[in-house]
Amino acid sequence: MKKALYLASACLLAIAFSSCEKELENPRKGANDFNTFYTNATSDDADKLIAQAYNTYFGGPEEVQKQNFFEIISDDMDCGGGTYSDNANRYRNADELTCQPSDWLFHGPWRGYSLYQSLYVCIYQCNLIIDKIPDSNDAEINRVKAEAKFLRALNLFEAMRVWHNPPFADHIYTAEDMLAPNGDPKEMIDWILENFDDAAKALPAVPVKGQQAKIGGRATSGAALAFYAKAALWYGTQYNDNAYVQKAIAPLKSVINSGLYGLIPDVADLFRVKADFCEEYIFERCCAETGADKSLQNDNRQTWRSFRADNMFIPKGFMGYGWAFCNPTKEFVDFMKEHDGETNPRFNAKLLSYDQLMEMEYNGADKGIKPGAAYPNCVGYWNATCLMYNDDLYSDTGGNFYSRANNPIIRYAEVLLMYAEAQFLANGDSDKSGLAALNQVRERSKLAPLAALDMQSIIDERRAELFCENERWFDIIRWKIADKVLANAGTHRYTFFGYKPGTTEYWIDDNEFSKGEGKGWDDKYWNLPYGDNQLTANPNLVQHPGW
Repeated sequence: MKKALYLASACLLAIAFSSCEKELENPRKGANDFNTFYTNATSDDADKLIAQAYNTYFGGPEEVQKQNFFEIISDDMDCGGGTYSDNANRYRNADELTCQPSDWLFHGPWRGYSLYQSLYVCIYQCNLIIDKIPDSNDAEINRVKAEAKFLRALNLFEAMRVWHNPPFADHIYTAEDMLAPNGDPKEMIDWILENFDDAAKALPAVPVKGQQAKIGGRATSGAALAFYAKAALWYGTQYNDNAYVQKAIAPLKSVINSGLYGLIPDVADLFRVKADFCEEYIFERCCAETGADKSLQNDNRQTWRSFRADNMFIPKGFMGYGWAFCNPTKEFVDFMKEHDGETNPRFNAKLLSYDQLMEMEYNGADKGIKPGAAYPNCVGYWNATCLMYNDDLYSDTGGNFYSRANNPIIRYAEVLLMYAEAQFLANGDSDKSGLAALNQVRERSKLAPLAALDMQSIIDERRAELFCENERWFDIIRWKIADKVLANAGTHRYTFFGYKPGTTEYWIDDNEFSKGEGKGWDDKYWNLPYGDNQLTANPNLVQHPGW
C-alpha cells in the first residue's frame, strides 16, 4: 500500500491557524495559548504542523488549476474545455494573453486562495515552525524544521518565478510588516539558496535507489539540492548573472553522483501509478490509496485534462470523466514531429494522435469524435501525459473518478538537463559532462546522441522532455524568447471534427471558428500582475508596468 503523506488533524491545528485572517499576519487572539502550543510542541505536534504546510503547498490554489494556467499561457498548450467560449478560471484569457489582475489566479478563486495568498500562507506556516518551535535534540523536530526551511524557500522561489519581486517574508510578519514593499531579487535568492542548503544538510537522503516510498511524499536532501540548483540557474539566466549559474553545478553533481536516482526505462510509465516513488521522482505529490475522502488526496490533473465524453466516444481502458483542458498546440505537435519523430517512444508518451485513438478498442461500433460534435482548441492530438486510465483509478471512487497517480514536482531527467545547461553557460561544457547528461535523456527516448552542446539543443530537449510539467512558461521568460514564440498568441484557434467524410484526413477548422480574440505578445507579460486585492490591501506593493 502506498505510503501517504499524513493529513493534519483539523482539531489539533485549529489553535494554530484559526487566527490566520491575513496570510502574513502573526495571530493575536489567544496569543498565550498559541505561543505555548508551539513552545511545548512534541514531535507528533511538529509532524502535524509540517503536514499542514505540505497540504497547503500541494493543494493550493485549487490543486491543479494553477498548473493549468501556466501550461495554457505557454506556447505548448491550448485552453480546450467544452467549447471555444469555455473560459473556466479565465484559462482562455491565459491562452489569448488577455489576462487581467482581477483574474482568478491573481485575485483569488470563488473559494480558497489566490496563488499569491497560497504561497504566503505556506511560508507563514513554515516560519511559525522555524521561529516558534525551540531548537531541540529531538531528531524528528529537527527534521520537521529542515522541511519547513525547504518548503518556505520553495514557495518564495515560486513567487519569484511568477512576480520576480514579491515581498520578502523571511520571518513571521507582524502588524508592522503587513505593508511590506516589493522585495529585492538578489537578497531573496541568496536567502532561498541558504535555506535550501541548510535543508540539504539536515534532511535524510533516499535510503536506497528507488526507495523513496520509505520516506513517502516528504522532502529529502536530494530534493533540496535539486531545488537549490534550479533556483540558482533560474536567477542566473533571468538576471544574466553567470556566478549564479555556476552555483547550480555542484549541487547537481551531488545528485547525479549520489547514485540514488536514475531514469526509468520506459518514458510512457511516467505520470502513471506504476511510476509512483520510482528512482526518477525526486520530489512528488503523493496521492494516498486510503482515506475517507479520495478527492482530497488527488490533484485532479486527469479530470481537468483527459478526454471529454460530451465530444467523443471513449476507448476501452479510459474513463470518460474529463473536461478536455490543456490540449497540445499545433506548434508543439509540429515541433515534436521534427524533434522526436512520430514513431519515437517519447513522442507517443506525450502525444496521442487521432489515428491511434481510432485504432483502439471501444465498447461499441462507434469511435472517435461524436456525430455533430467537435473538439475545441484541438488539432487531432491529445495530451497523453494526463489521461484518465481505468487501471489508475481509486478502487473505491465514492461516486467520483480520480486517478491515484503521484505528480512529480521535480524528477531526475530535469536534473540532467539543468546540469547540461549550467555546464554550457558557465564554462562551455569544457569537460563534456553536460553533453553526457543531456544525451542520457535522449538515449532513454531512443534518440541519437548529440555530438556537441549548444543552447538551442538544450532549449529543445527541455521542451520535449518536460512537456506538461509547468516549466515551459518559466523557461521562455528566463531565456527571453517568449516574445518570439508567443508573437501571435491568441490570434488563431483550431477546432477538430475528426476525419473528413470518407477519408482519414484530419478535419481541422481553419475558417469560421479560427479567429481568436488575442492580439499576440505584449511586453507586460515579462512580469505577471499582482492581484487587484493584494494592491488594495498593501499600498506599498508596486504593480508591474502595463497592468
